[in-house]
Amino acid sequence: MVFRLMPRPGKAAALSPAGGSDRLSVRFGHENGLLPSRLRSPEDALQHSMTPHPPQDTAASQLAPAPILSVSGLWKRFSGVDWVVRDFELSVGEGEILSILGPSGCGKTTLLRLIAGFETPERGEIHNDGKLISRPGWGVPPEQRRIGMVFQEYTLFPHLTVRENVQFGLTPSLAARVRGWIGGKSKTPPENGEARKARKEGLVSLMALCGLSEMSDRYPHELSGGQQQRVALARALVTAPRMLLMDEPFSNLDSGLRHHLREEVRAILKAAGTTSILVTHDQEEAINMGDRLAVMNQGRLEQVGAPLEVLQNPANRFVASFIGGNRFLPGRLENGKVVTELGEFPLPPPTPPTLLSVASGESNRAMGPSATSPVPSGGLVDVLLRPSQVAANPNGSGVPSLVLRVQYLNGQALYTLALPSGLEIQALLPESTPLRPGERTHLRFEPSPLIYFPSE
Repeated sequence: MVFRLMPRPGKAAALSPAGGSDRLSVRFGHENGLLPSRLRSPEDALQHSMTPHPPQDTAASQLAPAPILSVSGLWKRFSGVDWVVRDFELSVGEGEILSILGPSGCGKTTLLRLIAGFETPERGEIHNDGKLISRPGWGVPPEQRRIGMVFQEYTLFPHLTVRENVQFGLTPSLAARVRGWIGGKSKTPPENGEARKARKEGLVSLMALCGLSEMSDRYPHELSGGQQQRVALARALVTAPRMLLMDEPFSNLDSGLRHHLREEVRAILKAAGTTSILVTHDQEEAINMGDRLAVMNQGRLEQVGAPLEVLQNPANRFVASFIGGNRFLPGRLENGKVVTELGEFPLPPPTPPTLLSVASGESNRAMGPSATSPVPSGGLVDVLLRPSQVAANPNGSGVPSLVLRVQYLNGQALYTLALPSGLEIQALLPESTPLRPGERTHLRFEPSPLIYFPSE
């Protein structure tokens, strides 16, 4: 249960419904479509598809198209292991990029494997394009689902060039070549001239979109990690899948390259109009890649919504503590106020619950003061404390505190401080703040909005 104590804006940040006039549809040669001539590089794609998440309210969500993917009541476990996926419900709209965020071991990869067809559920169903593709004991084979997958490891064929790796899924002769390389035998089916021409044109367009045109004759060992990841992405897109699944695709890259590449990949996916699911435990990656953000814990879906909405309006204690490095400040309700060590904060009039989830077919989650089980006056609560809501005033008024540690992060400094009670909290301050470990300062807590939970 979560309580929200300030009126929230009437609109939530989200991506405009997929399929709008500004979305570029790209099909490749073997589907008789070509990449628009104006999109010849990742930079072009960025200009056309990397746009801020504009506001979207629940009324706009009613106009969203029917979901491409629908997961209902999904359960999965392995022999001798507790449930890995528990009663999972989710839908993904056409052209949408959904980020699934959660701690290691929460079931993210297993969920992807269920969608891809590598595993079958114990309970529940998965529908793709309105067609049943998975149920207990049965599933459409992975190769028939038109779902592509990009793994943590790039799994490129070392003896094939970039071009050959990308077109592997389209060229019968290359498929035979790889099967021979791993010890198999196969016959190469014929390919007519029209199909060969269409495939070649589509391949040229895709290579340009992924920024691979200048390196098409190189081998994997001659590429950087970021270049290899783009090759893996192009290979997954070349067969024009209805959906692309990405399992921690940037985890093997350094932080600078990871930031740059995720912008490129998002641009490529938006330009291609490819519905995508990204799973990661990197919060920055999930927030910046996805049109929507789903938070997963112990096999369950905890919350789903626009990234900014999930950040600002956590549905429960786990989401509040997991995202953003937030901590909790003990407090007590007294005479219409929340009394804490960092000050007293008045309670505004109760506001009606507001809807968080905007996906078709999903249960909306309510935020706001509970009408059925409010915390009584004198009751103990835990106030959500974000590092960005704490301000330091070394020479002024406020609550005295001791600087314990400092960590510098891209122009900002994350301070860990001890309050008089011994409680440790964090404050995100400018890098130029003149404070060092062992020094004393004064703090102000400026919650906006103020969110609290019943004390555990």
